[in-house]
Amino acid sequence: MKKLLLMLFTISLCFNVFSQDSTYTYEKYGVINQYTNNMVLEVNDILRFSKHKLKNENCFIININDLSSSSKKSTGFILTIALKGYDELNEQYVYIGDAIEAISELVYIGKCLVKSKNKLDIYLNNQGYNYEEIYYNNDLSFSVNFYNMRTDEKGYIPQIPNKFIRIYPIRNKTEQEKREKALKEKQKQEYEKREIEEIKLILDEVNIEKKISNIKNDMIKSYLQKTKDIILNTPIEQLIEENKVKKKNAYLNYNFELRIDSNKNVNIFKDKCGYEFPYYNYNRNKPFGDYKEKKLSTFELSLKDKCRNKYYLNNFNCCKIGNDIFIEDCGFSYKFIFETDIIGVKVKNEDLNYYAHENLPKLDAIHDWCSKNITQNGFYFIHYILIDEELVCKILDLTKTQKKDLKQYLKIGLLNKLND
Repeated sequence: MKKLLLMLFTISLCFNVFSQDSTYTYEKYGVINQYTNNMVLEVNDILRFSKHKLKNENCFIININDLSSSSKKSTGFILTIALKGYDELNEQYVYIGDAIEAISELVYIGKCLVKSKNKLDIYLNNQGYNYEEIYYNNDLSFSVNFYNMRTDEKGYIPQIPNKFIRIYPIRNKTEQEKREKALKEKQKQEYEKREIEEIKLILDEVNIEKKISNIKNDMIKSYLQKTKDIILNTPIEQLIEENKVKKKNAYLNYNFELRIDSNKNVNIFKDKCGYEFPYYNYNRNKPFGDYKEKKLSTFELSLKDKCRNKYYLNNFNCCKIGNDIFIEDCGFSYKFIFETDIIGVKVKNEDLNYYAHENLPKLDAIHDWCSKNITQNGFYFIHYILIDEELVCKILDLTKTQKKDLKQYLKIGLLNKLND
């Protein structure tokens, strides 16, 4: 890098011995070359135009430092060109001259052809694309074609480093613009500081963390019940068939945004809910599980689009629009872990004997439930669910065929235990 800069500086000094009329340096420019895939890449480096008197002819010396990462190697150009005419067909001024391209420690020397819709004199007066809202067309750009680039006098290099580049000068900020920008930035920071304090105050006032925690707990409670209902309403045959996997999981994903209005009311503004229960053919007609999404009205969408500033507060992205505050990314994921099976209970007076396909979890809790809920002698089939350490039991009302199948199911379990 240092060698390249020294090399270009030395070459530039050699050109400066000529009479220099005027010069202007841009601090930033755009470029299209073989590495940018026909996209304009902005380069924070020097683009200098100098107008000289050389052999009684006005000429331009253009210095281009391309130290961007696009070319992988440090690159610099010096073009010494003079106006040769005007191409009326393409409405372009044509400049021809010498070119020097330095890539790392190699220096290529050859010829170049420069075309521009404007005379290059305009670039001596800070004429270029707007630095804030850049819309690139070719009106203020110029193209450079390189020819016969070589590293020494004896042989040409078949692989030319750059056959073509297009340069887009970007106008420098004036001192007044710099002062105005600094003032606007200061005002913006002061405004954002006040807005952050206002948002924090309201978040504390409505106790937003508790509100979000309540929403989360309510959703988990609701889908916990949904999971229980699915299991309890599953056909007996299906339960037995899929009982090889004892511990099973159901999944809840809930993403929501909140809106705090001017009266400090907290409501769900937008949400998406996904629930997956991959057992008992529940997802047969919905392979991605249950999915619900609240659709926003046109007014609500337009309201949210007005959000100018977003702040990361209380672990959430927040923004303020008028007197309303919006809180994003309040979502969570939850996994329900459950175990379920059907057991037999033989009751004779105060004696309860249990028959299970496999060893029972929470036997004491199951025994306690049976003791309180079975009051008459007989043989009962109990469907139990152990979900998130909570026990749910249900006495089954079965057909003769179902009772026969279940007795066989429990008998196989007993024989397996004896064999073990």
